[in-house]
Amino acid sequence: LLSQNQARLREKDGVLADNKRRLDEKDQELAEKSRQLAHKDSLISAERQSVQEKELLLSQNQARLREKDGVLADNKRRLDEKDQELAEKSRQLAHKDSLISAERQSVQEKELLLSQNQARLREKDGVLADNKRRLDEKDQELAEKSRQLAHKDSLISAERRSVQGVTAKHNRELANKARRLANHKRQLDEKDQE
Repeated sequence: LLSQNQARLREKDGVLADNKRRLDEKDQELAEKSRQLAHKDSLISAERQSVQEKELLLSQNQARLREKDGVLADNKRRLDEKDQELAEKSRQLAHKDSLISAERQSVQEKELLLSQNQARLREKDGVLADNKRRLDEKDQELAEKSRQLAHKDSLISAERRSVQGVTAKHNRELANKARRLANHKRQLDEKDQE
């Protein structure tokens, strides 16, 4: 029995040694698992913190997106207004272009008329220069006539002083001479008017 018990004890010792080895392996595995779990917990904690930060950022971004949506809506409204203004400006520009085209045509017509008028003015200048020359000649003639008339007036005054008391016939001759002088002066005035 002792021999059997010793054999059984050796067998039990082998089983116990194997169990101890297996327990040591399990302890090592558990320690590794515990380390992994601690690492996972730290990762989960970090992930949760990151998620919270991300949720905060998402909340902020959503608020900014709503704000941006408002700005975009306002920009779209302003762009629509600008498009309407641009369409109106384009219509006005087209109208201005037609006015400019008409004005250019009018300017060309005016330039043609101006050229014709300048030619006529040059022609008139020639006529006026000729008229001035003729008027100068007439002025010289009139000055000579005036000198002659003044001389005649002085002669008439002398004659009148010397013929006081003469006959009516002589007075009629003087009246006729005065009429002739008046006619001559009228003719000279007409020349001046011309």
